[in-house]
This record gives sequence, C-alpha cells and structure tokens, in this order.
Amino acid sequence: MKRLAVLLCLATISGEVMSGSPNVARDLWPKEKIPFYVASEKPEGVEPMTDDVVRVRDVSVPQILPVAVPGAEKPTPAVVICPGGGYGILAWDLEGTEVAHWLKDRGIAAFVLKYRVPNRRDAALADAQRAVRWVRAHAAEFKVDPGAVGIMGFSAGANLTVRTATHFKEPAYPASDAVDAESCRPDFQLPIYPWDLLERNDPNDVWKGHKGLVIRQADYPVDAETPPAFVVQSQDDFCRIETMYAYATALREAGVAVETHGFVKGGHGGHGYGVRRHGFPTDAWPALAIAWLEQFRK
Repeated sequence: MKRLAVLLCLATISGEVMSGSPNVARDLWPKEKIPFYVASEKPEGVEPMTDDVVRVRDVSVPQILPVAVPGAEKPTPAVVICPGGGYGILAWDLEGTEVAHWLKDRGIAAFVLKYRVPNRRDAALADAQRAVRWVRAHAAEFKVDPGAVGIMGFSAGANLTVRTATHFKEPAYPASDAVDAESCRPDFQLPIYPWDLLERNDPNDVWKGHKGLVIRQADYPVDAETPPAFVVQSQDDFCRIETMYAYATALREAGVAVETHGFVKGGHGGHGYGVRRHGFPTDAWPALAIAWLEQFRK
C-alpha cells in the first residue's frame, strides 16, 4: 500500500491524471515567468515512506492540482489547500489530496497547492496568492463560484493560509499576465492547527517560548478586511492552542467573523491529523468545517 501511494503521488506531481479525478496538475506560471525562481539543488521527489504520509520535497516549480466536483449543476465554492510540513516538505496526501477528495465528495471544489520548499517562505506566499488568482481566472472551467474562493492549510500550511489572508493588499510578486488581474484576497480562510503565529521571545527561534497570547501583527496584519475564519487546535498540540485563541482575538477585535474549535485532545498527538479519524475529539472538526462552509454556497 505504501508503494502504491508513492507511485500515485509521483504521477500526480508530474502532471499525470490523478486517481479518481479527471483533472491534472497545472503549472501556476510558465517556467520563464516564475517569480523568485531558484532551481532546487536536488530534483523534486518524494521522501522514502517511514509512515503513512507521502512527503514531497525540493519543489522549485509550483503547481496546482484541481479536484473539481463532477457534474456540478451550479458553481460551487472552491478551496485552495496548503499542505503542511514546516516549510521543509509538503505532506502531500495527509494534508493535501485526501483533504481535496473529502471536499469534492461534499460538493466543494478543491485545489491542492504544491508551493515551493524547502525554506522558501516569500516564494510560498507568491505561490499562494497566485493560486487564489488562478482559481478565479479558471472558475468557468471548473464550475467554481469566483466570489467564493477560500484557502485552507495545515500547520505550516495554516501559517501560509494566514499570511495569504492578511497580505492580499501587498502583492508578493509583480503582475505578469491576465491571471494576476484577479484579486488574491481569499473569501474565507481555514487555518487548521496553525503554526508560528505568536510573538516570540527570540524572533529568530520559534521554539524558545512566547511573549504572550498575541500574534505578530507585523507579520500577520489583521484588519477589518481580513476574510472570515474557521480555526481548529487542540490542547495537546505542540504549536499551542493559544495560537488559535490569539488569532481569533485579533480577528474579533478587527470586527472579522471567526469560528473556533478548541479540543482537549487531538489525533496523532495533537498535530498532523488532517481529515483522518484517530478516535480523538478532533475527529469532529471536518463535519464542523463543512457546516461552516455552507454559508459560502449559492
């Protein structure tokens, strides 16, 4: 089974048809137009599997994988999905393709973002902004409502989700074509077990403790135009449940609607559970998220 998962992942990231989907991975930009392009020292690939997670590494050419709703009778909401992985790798199945199929099966189009790693945070923000624009520009092709395009991420992908939701007024890259005429502001956001939002004692080290229960406003400039949010975290998350509360407080103080779900215990040790069921309270979050997303359906 692990070998099959790796083979399917390799097919997906090389642009072949994804199992169970009529769609194929697309380049976000023509290669000659990719902003901040730096070739990876190693070729893009998949790390050897030591557990049930497919990890994509060394991404230098960002792509987006559409998983549309087959036979949709009217335009559906759409979600750009940012897998986690500490900005070092991408948990491609756990926090990407599995989430996409979960959304698709519930009538919501999904677009898995293969953003640049490792340690390419500025490039990753450009990729995420471009992804939101790309979905809007291709709304008719995938029968998506261009006014209901949101972003969801897990762990570091949740960090990227928050950055995208709070930096839409400042394009991260220069416009190059008609896609960039679209807005990069997500209509909604779902940061799931977010990582690295709090003020820190040592600004160069996320692991050395935090000053208090406040987000780094300079890095995540929340204001009244920040899109509404659905946030999940558990008390046993090493990223601290205070991260969720601090972000929710900033949103509420700015007048932004936010729904939070704090759980006593989470699957997979409180972090990295995706939409998989582990027999823990966090198993409930996917159904709660779908109920919240219904407000964006026409």
